[in-house]
Amino acid sequence: MRMPDSRNRLLYSVGLLALAACATPDARDAGQSPIDSLFATAEEVYYSGAYDSAVTLLSDLHSRALENSNRGAEARAVTWLGLVQWRLGDYEAARVLGEEALQLKLEHDLTNQLLRSYNALGLLAWNENRLNDATSLLEHAVAVADQTSDRRGGAVATGNLALVQTELGLFEAARAGFSDARTTMADLGETRAEGNQLTNLGMLEIRMGTPQAAIPNLQQARRLYESISYPTGVEAALTQLGAAYTALGEPQLAYAVLDSALHLAREQRTRQQEASILETLAELYRDNGDLRRAVTHYDEALQINADLGLDVETGADYRGLADIRLQLGDHDRALEYAELALSMHRAADTPLDVMYDLLQLAEIQHQAGLASAVRECLAEATHLAAELDTRAARVEVGLAAAMSAERDARPRDALDAIDRISGDLPHSDYSSEWKAQLIRS
Repeated sequence: MRMPDSRNRLLYSVGLLALAACATPDARDAGQSPIDSLFATAEEVYYSGAYDSAVTLLSDLHSRALENSNRGAEARAVTWLGLVQWRLGDYEAARVLGEEALQLKLEHDLTNQLLRSYNALGLLAWNENRLNDATSLLEHAVAVADQTSDRRGGAVATGNLALVQTELGLFEAARAGFSDARTTMADLGETRAEGNQLTNLGMLEIRMGTPQAAIPNLQQARRLYESISYPTGVEAALTQLGAAYTALGEPQLAYAVLDSALHLAREQRTRQQEASILETLAELYRDNGDLRRAVTHYDEALQINADLGLDVETGADYRGLADIRLQLGDHDRALEYAELALSMHRAADTPLDVMYDLLQLAEIQHQAGLASAVRECLAEATHLAAELDTRAARVEVGLAAAMSAERDARPRDALDAIDRISGDLPHSDYSSEWKAQLIRS
C-alpha cells in the first residue's frame, strides 16, 4: 500500500501553509506617518517575494529607529526581518530575531505589536514541528487579540492555530478555525488573508481524504492571489492543487501545476515550499513507474528538509524512499528507512504520520514473512486511526487490514474490514475504491 509522503498529505501542507498570516491590510491606511509609510512599502516588497530588497529596506528602517531611539519602530523592523528569514528557511535566524522583537515589545509595553510576534513565533514553531510551543504561542496571540478587541488579529491567530490542530489530527477543530478566519477576512475585505484560509481549507480536505472537495477552494484562492499579484500565495495554491489532482488520479494536471509551483518556489528561494513540491512530484513519478526520477526528487527534498532541521518532513521522505526500496526488492534498506521514519514521527508526536509509518512497516514485515510483527503494527495503527477518527485514517487502516487478511487466506475477515469502511469509501480517492473492489471480487 502506498503511503502519503509529503506534508501536503498530503499533503500534509502544507500545509502546507501559513501564507503570510501576519499580513497587513491589502491597501495602505490613509493618513499614515512617514515611518508607517516606509514600513508599508517594505511590507509590500516582502509580499511581492523580493526578499533581498525587503531586507535592505527593513535594515534601513532598523538603523533609523536606533538612531532616533524609536523602540516601536525598532521592534517592528526586527519582527519583519525575522519574517524574511522565516520565508527563506533560515529558522534559527528567524527565531533569534523573533524572540528579540518579542522581548523589546514586552520591555517597552508595546502591546499593540505583541500579536504579530506571537503569531510569527507560533508559525515558526509550527514549521519546526515544535507543536506544543506553537500551540502555546498562538493561544497567547488569540488572548492578546481578545484583550485588544482586534478582530482581524484574532482571525489570523485562529487560522494559525488551526494549522497546528491539523498536525495534531484535530481536524474538525481545524476546519472550524480555518472557516471562521476565512469568513472574517472576507468581511474585512482582506483578499490575501482570505486566500490563505481557502488554501488551508483545501489542504485540510486533501489531508482528510476528500481531494475533490479541495479543488473549488484552491481555485478560488488562486484567483484571489492573482488578483493582487501575490506569487507566494499562487505557489501554495498550485502546490495543493497538484496534491489534489494526484490523489484523484489526474497526473497530467498535477504535473502542470506542480511545475509552475516549483518554478515560483525556486524563484523566491522558499526552501521548505520547494521541498514540499519536490515530494509531491516524487510521489507522481513513483506512482507512474519512474522510480529513478522519484528517488532523485526525494533525495533533493530530504536534503533541504534535513538542512532546515525538519524531522517530520525528513521522516516522510524516508517513508517515500522506503516504498521505492520495497518495490525494488531491497527489504533491508526499506526496513531501515521505514524505522527511521517511525522514530522521527514518534519523537515529533505526529499521530497521523506514525499511523502511516506503521502501515508501511506492516507491509515490509509481511513480505519478510513476519506475521506477528504485521499484527502488532496493524493493531497499533488501528488504535491511532480510532483516536484520529477521520475518513482518511479509517480507509487506510481498513484497506491494510483487509489486504492482510486476504493474503492470509481469511476472506471473511477481509470482507468484514471492507464493510467497516464502506460508508467512507465513496468519499475517498479513486485508488481506495479500486482496491476495495478488488478485495470484494
